[in-house]
Amino acid sequence: MRRWDVAVGGIGGFAPEEMRVHEVADLRLRLYAPIHAERTENVRPPGERRLAYWARLWPGGVVLARHVAGARGLGGRRAIELGCGLGAAGIAAGRAGARVTLTDGADAALAFAAANAAENGVAADVRALVWSRVPESLVGAFDVVLAAEVVYERDQVTPLVGAVAALLRPGGEAWLADPDRLGDVVVAGATAAGLAAERVRTEPHPEDVPPADGGEPRPVSIYRLALR
Repeated sequence: MRRWDVAVGGIGGFAPEEMRVHEVADLRLRLYAPIHAERTENVRPPGERRLAYWARLWPGGVVLARHVAGARGLGGRRAIELGCGLGAAGIAAGRAGARVTLTDGADAALAFAAANAAENGVAADVRALVWSRVPESLVGAFDVVLAAEVVYERDQVTPLVGAVAALLRPGGEAWLADPDRLGDVVVAGATAAGLAAERVRTEPHPEDVPPADGGEPRPVSIYRLALR
């Protein structure tokens, strides 16, 4: 398995002077903050002017990390975060005693997630994961699945809930954060995939984090999904 760059200075080839730290749920998360506009080309998808999704601190990630940090009974449980980006929710689970796996589809995201886990004293398994191709070794392996603002289009919902259903072991549960974007679609998709789904809480938009998609601040809801 690939070993990700967890150097204290730069991360994944990005310079130390272009890092900044944001505190979330008693965690210290390092973000990429380019000091020159042209440097954003290193973290922009082709044809995009904005930073890649993984490089932003999302309100849903903040709310989910705080929810996880306040949860009970995570000690010794296996938890996995999907589309982890900077890793806030998964690292919060690790700090609460869970054995954590952080996953994303972008190598740079995994480098930052690994560095942030190390920064916060969390030993995490960090690996690439495609939702539609969950490896056999991970099927039914997790007590908790976490995901924060990972779907933006309706066609992303089916692979997401399919991955959740594959990863959960009997009696496990998933916590998904969504800022009034596709929450109802996720619930419908989860139900169709044979999962029980419900909205468990709604929090105001975090005051210290701007909307990552450039829209208006929206409340963030957390949904619980579980095998029937």
